[in-house]
Amino acid sequence: MTAPNKSERVRELLKAGMAAKDIAKQVGCTPGLVYNIKSSMGLSKARGAKTSPAAKPRAKSKSAATSASGDIGLSSLLDAVRRTERDRAALRATLERLAQVVGEALR
Repeated sequence: MTAPNKSERVRELLKAGMAAKDIAKQVGCTPGLVYNIKSSMGLSKARGAKTSPAAKPRAKSKSAATSASGDIGLSSLLDAVRRTERDRAALRATLERLAQVVGEALR
């Protein structure tokens, strides 16, 4: 290997399709480091990363199941933030008006 450090060696071996457990043994690191690097590379089964034959498929998370595309999820998130900001501004205006009325009543 011509990689200068463990992370680079791990990346090379992940690209070659080696299992995380085997990479950890060969490079001399923890499997957690391998999975961290794999995650940061964006590798997943859909993108061609290989998994061990004993690996069980995981259930989809609710957020992944409800949003078919990242754009739809991001759009709905931005809409929710905008609604929340409008609500916050309206409540703040109401509280400021209430404080003004209470202040005038106490004079």
